[in-house]
Amino acid sequence: MRAMTENEIDQALKSLKWASIAAARPDGRPCAIEATPFLTADEIRFMLDPAGTTKKSLDSSPHALLKYAAASADLSGWPGGSCFGLGRFVHEAGEMEEGWGR
Repeated sequence: MRAMTENEIDQALKSLKWASIAAARPDGRPCAIEATPFLTADEIRFMLDPAGTTKKSLDSSPHALLKYAAASADLSGWPGGSCFGLGRFVHEAGEMEEGWGR
């Protein structure tokens, strides 16, 4: 395994269609879901169920792990990476509409 270059990270973020979000439920048990991300100038965003487990988890603690991963068709490469971040739910109509437009 080697560190990805900035260009490889940028390409992965723009091309991979799924990512995993891991967080802790209010009772401390872990949860993880796969979701489709979209990028803004400075954030990675997702359209998620506002009544779901991930929303409840992030309301309890905003700390999350985000993981992107993929495999090349011939299985010779496995680009991917993970990072820690803070999750929050956006309730402004304009920002939610931006997600549907991507």
